[in-house]
Amino acid sequence: MQNNVGTLGVAIATESGSTYLERRQFRLKGEAEDLRKARRSGNPARRALGNAPETAGRIRDLLEESKWLGRGGRALGPVGIAYDAYRGLESDKPAGGVLAAEAGAGAAALLVATAPVSVPTVVVVGGAVVAGAGAAWAATEGWDALPDGFTDPVDDFVGGAWDGTKDLAGDGWTEVKSWF
Repeated sequence: MQNNVGTLGVAIATESGSTYLERRQFRLKGEAEDLRKARRSGNPARRALGNAPETAGRIRDLLEESKWLGRGGRALGPVGIAYDAYRGLESDKPAGGVLAAEAGAGAAALLVATAPVSVPTVVVVGGAVVAGAGAAWAATEGWDALPDGFTDPVDDFVGGAWDGTKDLAGDGWTEVKSWF
């Protein structure tokens, strides 16, 4: 469980960051749409705002920023999951660590995906933390409860494959560095 605390911190940060970026994206799109609607408004003051020379550029800027926020929000989730998997692979039980990390990420993602929009972000993130921690703990306990005759060979295989991958990447990096 102690190994999952750092992982959970990353999951919280990425999930809350992703949620913030998504909400900001929708606010910016809404602001751009309001400016577009102002052009057709029956209210002269509002129509003047919509027809101002800088409005077209502002709408373009809002939509461009909105697009980039959407891309950034989608990137945070995979970064957090990759970090969780890395931490699991580096643990003393790599197969169980990866299983726990992915179970925690899956539970947190499921809670966030199914939470109503009306629920405050703090509540959703708090629930995601609890769900993620519970699922990671349950997966770790479940892995530890399995017979060692099953888990040890799987952990050895996953750990060996991970070590081989790191060695290969290190050799490749050494070769690339030698070119410069």
